[in-house]
Amino acid sequence: MIYPTPLAILLAALGIPAALMTAAISPAFWWVGMAWAGAVLIGGLVDALMLRDWPKLELAAPALVPVGEPFPVSVTATFASARKRTLEWALGAGPRIELAGDARRTSDTGTAAWTARASRRGPAIIGPAWARWRGPLGLAWRQRRLEHKERVGVTQNIAPLYRPPVQAMMRDAAVGMVARMHQGEGTEFQSLVEFRTGMDRRSIDWKRSASRRELVAREYRTERNNQIVFALDCGRAMVEPIKGVTRLDRAVTSALTGAYVALKSGDRAAIYAFASQPKTVSAFASGTGQFPRLQSAASEIDYSHEETNYTLGLTQLGARLQRRSLIVVFTEFADPTSAELLVEAAQRLLERHLVIFILQRDEELEAATEIRPETPEDVSRAVTAAALLKERQLVITRLRHLGSHIVESRHGETPERLIDAYFAIKRRGLL
Repeated sequence: MIYPTPLAILLAALGIPAALMTAAISPAFWWVGMAWAGAVLIGGLVDALMLRDWPKLELAAPALVPVGEPFPVSVTATFASARKRTLEWALGAGPRIELAGDARRTSDTGTAAWTARASRRGPAIIGPAWARWRGPLGLAWRQRRLEHKERVGVTQNIAPLYRPPVQAMMRDAAVGMVARMHQGEGTEFQSLVEFRTGMDRRSIDWKRSASRRELVAREYRTERNNQIVFALDCGRAMVEPIKGVTRLDRAVTSALTGAYVALKSGDRAAIYAFASQPKTVSAFASGTGQFPRLQSAASEIDYSHEETNYTLGLTQLGARLQRRSLIVVFTEFADPTSAELLVEAAQRLLERHLVIFILQRDEELEAATEIRPETPEDVSRAVTAAALLKERQLVITRLRHLGSHIVESRHGETPERLIDAYFAIKRRGLL
């Protein structure tokens, strides 16, 4: 496509008042205005004829990207001639893709680069792309559109597994002080050893000590092969975005991180998702070699705009488990009614199992209470936010009184906090 530049339009427009003034002052020279317009038109045609190069456009994007993580996208134009040009670019993207900054770019290198981020899991599209450049005279644009659209698969984000804090926690689980605690502070009896200074006096076996006439203590080891279930609420409240990524996607990332650590620690892990009814149920995986099975199950978790049925979802989960398990529930309650149903369902679940509730702090509500009010609307917003936060804390307190463990953190700290809580439970032998 070839069309005039703003400079050509401006020059043509300037010819109109010049022609009117010439005709008013000297009617015999009325043709000057027509000559001016013709000169601009001829100049534009000459400039367009000099734009003979038709470049080859190529769009490059990764085939798979993790949700919430930035990734590069580039468009390259290859010309037959080596003449230097300044190109202006534009790039389109589907609803799951967000481009950082402006979608338009200007470059002298023949390549334009963007940083993009996927806001939701699933198939996404990047494209089409446009490139245009001026002629040597600056009077004509030539534009080409690349109709090709690159398909990008948006997968779960397991980047937290490679963060230094998580790697340090996993190393501590295998070596060093924490590994020594596996032998000294577990729940499964291992052997009798001579009592040494620094050991817990409650571990002394008084009957054996009396028969041997020396202090001996029971040595325990942490029981392995425990069942860990990561239950994800994928109802309406979990679709709410936090910093551009939904609560559900952040929960999936934390669940997969916790599952990998559990598998590496010798336990068994499973994924369970529910909304108005159970949606995804995976079999228990053992060993890190079966971690891809959990990833595959997590990829099937879809977004839902239905209200969460805690009674049905958690009751069916409890019925599926034949032995005492650690259940990690990722959820968010938006109103007192759903919170009450959550408490009732948790009470029945806690009769047999150990439950950890993972809650992501509502930073928008917290920010609303901290902003200095300047209008009546600000005051009303702050009062409402404070009331909602108070109700939230009441529910958290009730869940703690029932015997459940609560991990409430900012969205970026959830994987580390979950792993810390998991190791604390293992060290205390609560399972």
